[in-house]
Amino acid sequence: MEEHKVKIIEWPSGKARLDHFFNLDKPCPISIIFDDKPIQVKVNATEKEPLNVNMNMLLEAKKTIPLCIKICEPICATSNYNIGIRLFGQPFADIGVKGVTRLAPCKEEEPPQTTDCQTQDDCKAGTTAPSPYTKGKITYETVVGDTISWVAMLGPPVTTQIAIPNDGLRISFAATVQQVEVDIVNYGNPLMQIDAFSNNTLMLSTTEVIQNTRKRIFVSATTIDSIVIKGGKNEAALIEVCYTTTENVIKRSDLKQNISIITHKNK
Repeated sequence: MEEHKVKIIEWPSGKARLDHFFNLDKPCPISIIFDDKPIQVKVNATEKEPLNVNMNMLLEAKKTIPLCIKICEPICATSNYNIGIRLFGQPFADIGVKGVTRLAPCKEEEPPQTTDCQTQDDCKAGTTAPSPYTKGKITYETVVGDTISWVAMLGPPVTTQIAIPNDGLRISFAATVQQVEVDIVNYGNPLMQIDAFSNNTLMLSTTEVIQNTRKRIFVSATTIDSIVIKGGKNEAALIEVCYTTTENVIKRSDLKQNISIITHKNK
């Protein structure tokens, strides 16, 4: 087995040189801006005399450019030395430093995810509430109308669900999520549409067929802050909604150093 050792002897004291290269057979994108006032530019190009631009450009960096170094193999720095302290010509103490500092690329691990679910079992079928209605970290809102209704369309056992109006039921989350699961029952028009949004931008749209039964639907996107469920001709209801969030994880390199101090008693 071959052993490869890489050592950084000295870091350059001057600034790094930045070179730009462009392929000769491909055009280079160029933007021309006139700050003072608009200028009229007329460009003519014919088949015999096509537009041809040759330009040498000197680029000067006005600000510091951050440099990222990717570590392909671990770099280990081994420390093993002693520092002796003498007092009045006699040994007083020894300080020993021994250990290994290891710099290695972080393993791309999937951050832990948390899934929370919410049902309507604690609500009573046949009751209503003003829209929007907030329960925990989820807000329910009718797209058209100002009333949220609870129904009991599925059983036995009978469970309470939120009625899905044909014009749509919006479900908003307190924080952005990565995946949403909705459990829907439908006895009306079998076509149900689910749209996922992030900051009022449509991220995903899907149409599902649910006919006289219940179905669990998964909606995944980079970020989701709300979904809208439409269809069913006012004979569909939401049984359960689940959402998955990702936790932030801080990664760090290994640093292990042992420092020992030994004192000497003068006789």
